Amino acid sequence: MKKYFSIVLAMVLSAIVLSSCKDKGEDMTLNPVVRFDYGVLCGNETAGYDVSFENKSHCANSFEWDFGDGYIAKYSATHTQTNGNVEIIRINSNDEANKYAIWHHYEKAGTYRVTLVGENALGIRNYVTNTIRVEFTETEEPTDEPTDTPTENPTDNPTEEPME
Repeated sequence: MKKYFSIVLAMVLSAIVLSSCKDKGEDMTLNPVVRFDYGVLCGNETAGYDVSFENKSHCANSFEWDFGDGYIAKYSATHTQTNGNVEIIRINSNDEANKYAIWHHYEKAGTYRVTLVGENALGIRNYVTNTIRVEFTETEEPTDEPTDTPTENPTDNPTEEPME
């Protein structure tokens, strides 16, 4: 009887855990999968640098960012806390629940170790640390002007007859 009860209890707990993750439209795993991308939006040595971060984590509902320069941000669906130079905006869309746009302002160019910690409803935490390079270089704008490329003149080719 004890063995039967243990098996049923394990199945019920597994169903609860998996459904709590599935209900939020997230992966059905116990451990959060934590990852992010970033991009330097603009900046210079005088004004500093604005960097956008994209949280690509799954099966986590609260997050903590350490931007590697002394600034930290924490957020969940119900709470946001930052210590400056960070902007967090919740993005609501039909296919992506609990998505946020994150911007951080770095005072100077350099290499920073950024850590993102994700935690799920069960209190299970996971993290990733990436080294990022913050710098901004202007890229040359494309032009509509044609490029000068050499072409053959049909009259210079002896195998073709000139056009009349």
